[in-house]
Amino acid sequence: MIHGIAMGGGLGVSVNGKYRILSESVMIAMPETGIGFFPDVGGTTFLSQAPGKMGLYLALTGARLKASDSLYAGLGTHHIPHAEWEKFKRDLQKTEDLEGLLKNYEKKLAPSELAQEQKRIDDHFGRDSVEAILKSLEKDASLFGERTYETLKSKSPLSLKIAFEQIIKHDKSSPFFETMKREFRISQHLMHSHDFYEGVRAVLVDKDQSPHWSPSTLEGATSEMVSSYFASLGEKELTPHI
Repeated sequence: MIHGIAMGGGLGVSVNGKYRILSESVMIAMPETGIGFFPDVGGTTFLSQAPGKMGLYLALTGARLKASDSLYAGLGTHHIPHAEWEKFKRDLQKTEDLEGLLKNYEKKLAPSELAQEQKRIDDHFGRDSVEAILKSLEKDASLFGERTYETLKSKSPLSLKIAFEQIIKHDKSSPFFETMKREFRISQHLMHSHDFYEGVRAVLVDKDQSPHWSPSTLEGATSEMVSSYFASLGEKELTPHI
């Protein structure tokens, strides 16, 4: 049951559940590219399940979604007004018919505004590189195109390229643990990088919102550099504990 702000780790501990009940006030996002990180905590899986190129758009931009957009993107499954949550929980304790209970409580929301941009998102984010996405957006004179272009220009170039590889090369048939293992690799390599610490400083500590990324350009984030963040950790690989 998700109410209010659910971003990054807060989303990771909820959106991997089978049922994700949203209140009308949710603000959902995976904003990690803005702090020099990447969409972790299972982001590879749940973002890849969004329609079309929506997941890649959300991974790169860190766009903030309201309830109707979150339902459209598959990050939520049901909307129940927050005022009815306590009654819903009491009724839930009295029945094993969760599906039936959800049908009784679920309320429709206004259509997703983000859904109206699906074709535009598929066009721009269907390109074969982050550079190509930006070039495509630069030619889009719409408000969506301009805002998305400026948003991407503010993110860590290295994080953008890592997140791009993370999403487009995800095999949807891959076991969830293998996906988490890959995310753990990236996270540990990023602990030795400049951008994560600089992003946290600029956004969360000093709050000057002026990170100095290194490399500072997409061209500087070479394919060899990006590949190194997916490399095996050897003896430090994530292992299941049963």
